[in-house]
Amino acid sequence: MNIYKIRKTNPKTGRKRLFAYRMILKTRGYPQTVIQLSAARYTENDAQQLAGILGAIIDEYNGGQKVKPETVAFLDLFPDVKRRLIEKGFIAAVKEKLAVEIWEEYAAAKYPDFKEYTILHKEQARRRFFEFFAPDMRANELTKRHAFALASWLQGKIDAGRLAEATAATFISDVKTVFKWAKDEETLEKNPFEVLKKGATANPARRRYVEIGTLEKLLDACPSREWQTLLLLGRRLGLRIPSESNALKWADVDLENGAIQIHAPKTERHKNKGTRTAPLFPDLLEALRQLKDEQRRSGEQSPFVLPTVRGANINLRTAFERIIYNAGVEKWPRIVQNLRASAATDISETFGEQSEAAWVGHSPEIAKKHYLMITPETLAAAKKWNPRAA
Repeated sequence: MNIYKIRKTNPKTGRKRLFAYRMILKTRGYPQTVIQLSAARYTENDAQQLAGILGAIIDEYNGGQKVKPETVAFLDLFPDVKRRLIEKGFIAAVKEKLAVEIWEEYAAAKYPDFKEYTILHKEQARRRFFEFFAPDMRANELTKRHAFALASWLQGKIDAGRLAEATAATFISDVKTVFKWAKDEETLEKNPFEVLKKGATANPARRRYVEIGTLEKLLDACPSREWQTLLLLGRRLGLRIPSESNALKWADVDLENGAIQIHAPKTERHKNKGTRTAPLFPDLLEALRQLKDEQRRSGEQSPFVLPTVRGANINLRTAFERIIYNAGVEKWPRIVQNLRASAATDISETFGEQSEAAWVGHSPEIAKKHYLMITPETLAAAKKWNPRAA
């Protein structure tokens, strides 16, 4: 693109001075447009840079393409020119939304499909995001530089011991998801956070195997038979607490044949993943029988197996911490998650990955890949397995 230097004569001195740099934009379907940069504000190098940007716009238009977002981004260096090109229709104006609005629109669109615990998790991510970014930050002004700055801030928290690596990785994943959604909805032209790597979500340092001897002490410290049953369901069969334990009804428990059907709210959106059937190990079967008898004698009419240890008013973490304290054992991190992980470890080592995948709901990739089956012999062996009797 040609650059024309416009000079004007000073009427007092009679000397010509450089007044502006002029470029003429000619594209198919549009009348020619004159673009002019004031020499008082811009240098010749600036004019050369703008000429290159305008040349790219012409090439994209003449090639029948939409002007690329990265091409438009260069025009931020020349706001007056960008405004003029928007007015002329060469490029579309992007509505300048605040980052807060992006999160609000994502929540309005996606939260209705989420479970309660997922919404709580997403809200934690939103609060952490605005610990770093100002609420009045414009979303279209976010760049890769901002993304890397966010990552550095998270790393500082990790190094100081105030944030787990797995938590940071999950947070980054949430941020990328929100801004990818905004890009897919064409609310934003780009997702500046797509450059970040999520990192590992597993944290081996927070894993603890809860031994059977520890389980015995915890059972003795439980305040009721319901709490004992909840503990056994988590530690021996790997139920997710509270989502799966809350949903468990007596109609799901087959005391005669020693089997249980588990409803999994976390995975119900996946095809054939909403329920699973598992055997009742002897100690768990006996605990459920005793609980059933106790509830029948007391006149309990609830269809739920654990009517008094379910619902929003139960603080499970505090209750478990009290049981652990009364049992005189050392508290471990991620209390309920490690009960489930310990159950998964036992079942996998005793019955194999295939059974662990089917009974606990952890799905090893190798089991999925080769479509392994559970044999009747394995189920029969499970009904006789009771390490607590040793």
